[in-house]
Amino acid sequence: MEEQPRTVTNHTSDGSKVHLQTLLRNLATIVKTKSNRHKPIAAFDLLTQPTAIHQRTFDLVGVPLRLPRAESKL
Repeated sequence: MEEQPRTVTNHTSDGSKVHLQTLLRNLATIVKTKSNRHKPIAAFDLLTQPTAIHQRTFDLVGVPLRLPRAESKL
């Protein structure tokens, strides 16, 4: 009989449970979308609003969750 991989759940310093695979699937829901409404001059990017879990994760690793500044096309 083949042994099943062990699920590892850790805890943060505040006692919250952290399961790596679940966290990675959750972080994968953050997306950047380009909206242009068929007019390239008015195109802009939208970033998914982070959940509390997203924001806490990015805060812990010291990575800002923001869009880079776009160069002006005018």
